Amino acid sequence: MLDGEEGMQSWRAALDTIELARIYDDRFTLRKAPITMSQILYISAAYITLVLADLYDQPDRRDEHEQAQAALDRLVVYLSQLSESWNAAAASLAALDTLRQEYAVKQAESETFDLTLDELLNLFLQPSELVT
Repeated sequence: MLDGEEGMQSWRAALDTIELARIYDDRFTLRKAPITMSQILYISAAYITLVLADLYDQPDRRDEHEQAQAALDRLVVYLSQLSESWNAAAASLAALDTLRQEYAVKQAESETFDLTLDELLNLFLQPSELVT
């Protein structure tokens, strides 16, 4: 996925997105971010998950693998913070967990990432909002 110009453009865009989220968090906190921030971060995290799956059996690209894992970990932290304000971010975390399992990517270091979708919904939705 990182071979070729298109892959490198996507890689740089994902890393730039992380940097923009960091700046936003420093200035305003992610809890005040618009809902579209969770969608933007999810797209970057999904791409990086696929990059990690692609790099799985390429030991000669260990540096890229470590950078991708660190980037995914950071994105999971940001989505966890956003999930305190936006339920869409919690759903994004659940979708990332499914992707991670599907592509056998190492789990990111976040307590929220460990929760199932039902647990996330129970954590972030009020009882009256839960669909039965």
